[in-house]
Amino acid sequence: MRFETRDVLSATPDAVLAALCDAGFWASVGQLPATHAPEVVGIEERGGEVRTRLRYRFRGDLPRAVTAVVDPQRLSWVEDTLWDRDAFEGHTTILPDHYPDKLHATAVSRLLADRDGCVRVGSGDVAVRVPIVGRQAERPIVSGLRDNLAALATLVDEWCG
Repeated sequence: MRFETRDVLSATPDAVLAALCDAGFWASVGQLPATHAPEVVGIEERGGEVRTRLRYRFRGDLPRAVTAVVDPQRLSWVEDTLWDRDAFEGHTTILPDHYPDKLHATAVSRLLADRDGCVRVGSGDVAVRVPIVGRQAERPIVSGLRDNLAALATLVDEWCG
């Protein structure tokens, strides 16, 4: 399932990127709409790039047909993002802790300067490879992703405030 997101932030692209690459920011983030608080697995800086790895655990509702195939308690993953500091662009791959053959997700995020701060635009693909119920599982995943990104935009603005 293809998705797009757009969030307006009052902070500058520099400030937003600094927050998203700061372990202190992530430690301050609590529970999000669709996940428990993220856990920092690692943040590595190399030249003009920063790799952030965050572990999430799903906490939303899934259709019964999906939970017959997948245990919601085992839905956790590492969000591996490589940020290009100069381009204000991040490339994300989702690495499931369990069921790696059932979920594939990637995204690209860009921080675009705006007169009042910046706009974070994103696009990506989520594919759940479970016969018959895959599409049913993709919808709540994408919805939760959008909800989390909107909540994170507010938290980043507060952090940068």
